[in-house]
Amino acid sequence: MKLAEHARLAAIGQFVSDIAHEIRTPLATVSMALDYFENTELPEAAHKRLLLAEQEMARINRLLADILLYARPLTLKTESTDLCLILEKAITSRKPQAEKHKAAIALDCPEDTLPLHADPDRLLQIFLNLLGNAIEATTANSAVTIRVRSKDTDKVIQVDVTNRGDPIAPENLEYLFEPFFTTKANGTGLGLAIVRRLVQAHGGSVAVTSDTESGTTFTVRIPRML
Repeated sequence: MKLAEHARLAAIGQFVSDIAHEIRTPLATVSMALDYFENTELPEAAHKRLLLAEQEMARINRLLADILLYARPLTLKTESTDLCLILEKAITSRKPQAEKHKAAIALDCPEDTLPLHADPDRLLQIFLNLLGNAIEATTANSAVTIRVRSKDTDKVIQVDVTNRGDPIAPENLEYLFEPFFTTKANGTGLGLAIVRRLVQAHGGSVAVTSDTESGTTFTVRIPRML
């Protein structure tokens, strides 16, 4: 039964992946046409419509990229990984977004944090996504905090990503990691589903808590497996 279900899901994933690839071909043609008009002198009203079209194209491309990432078979390339270095890279990548939202990012990663056996690229994807969401959700002039917990005796490393924005509605909490569920106007609904898939591929777990007093915290727990 499990083998049959696995085969069915694999077939669905391949089908979705094939469709996404087919859609990308005409989109590339449309994108080239938009680029052409970008370098053409247009009336103000036409230029505004062009900008809107480019924004929508970018949104479609993000959706397709997420669909492909979610649908493709997942292979990890694991190695001994410095988690603190991964988090610093994620923070550097998200710095322009944080500045735009007037949000500070605080990293609490002890110097004696233990290494873990993981795929560094996939870990970076996980924390880029969580950090980006936290920045968008936090209130202006407040901090997003990333806290790493690791002890010599621990077999699991825990990372908490916390923002102080409005709490998530209780009725939405249980659906956050479901594919295509989103509360954002322009969200794809796949970001957190991808996070969960990548974390689970490492044998770990991801959970969320949210309230007015403590803010919203996404907790990732990944076994060291060394």
